[in-house]
Amino acid sequence: MAWSGAAKADATEPVIRISTSEWPPYTSQGLPGQGASSALVRHVFQRAGYRVEITFFPFKRAVALAVNDPAYVGYMTEYDDPAVRQHFAFSAVIGVSPLGFAENAQAPVTWHSLEDLRGLRIGVVNGYVNTAAFDAMMQDGQLRTQGVDLDEINLRKLVVRHLDLAVIDGNVAAYLLATTEKGAPIRMNPHMLENKNLYIAFRHDPKVDAIRLAFDKAMRGIDPVKWQQAYIAKLSAH
Repeated sequence: MAWSGAAKADATEPVIRISTSEWPPYTSQGLPGQGASSALVRHVFQRAGYRVEITFFPFKRAVALAVNDPAYVGYMTEYDDPAVRQHFAFSAVIGVSPLGFAENAQAPVTWHSLEDLRGLRIGVVNGYVNTAAFDAMMQDGQLRTQGVDLDEINLRKLVVRHLDLAVIDGNVAAYLLATTEKGAPIRMNPHMLENKNLYIAFRHDPKVDAIRLAFDKAMRGIDPVKWQQAYIAKLSAH
């Protein structure tokens, strides 16, 4: 598996554009191949006969471009969600996301159901899909959530105890705690929310549907979980 992301495709092959945001180790301008998901997507599109350009924006901007700008066929990475399906169709699975809560290791939280979280200060990232049940309670005002634009902001708020919990992917938390937030007294709460599949969200459009189907066909025979695990293991070794 090559992570460099160097384009080996012929320059005459069609170019497609996908928007994304910084979400290491899955997508990041500073990682080999622009992250585990980006490296996989580029590899699969090369198999399908396309060159792909992955460009980075704040998450809400990445989604808006995928909806409104015909230069983009979609965005990544996304969880499946009925609201997202109004505008997008999902690719084959490109990875998995262990979604849970980060917490201050000196102030652990014990919980068994979402009802146990009422009254706690919970950090979320603006625009992110979490779980259907969590998001429903958040929208109804049953959970005391605070939105920010980056996961690392929530981790820093946990350090100074301005939050009790923060919704975050476990691989993202591990990466941040090994890099930008190194030494922070943060851990993942042992009770996870859900293991979520990751997708490219392709805009509803007949021409884009053909690209999505070509991608899905080229994904056959590739195990996205093994790819992701190998990428993260290699990243951790450096």
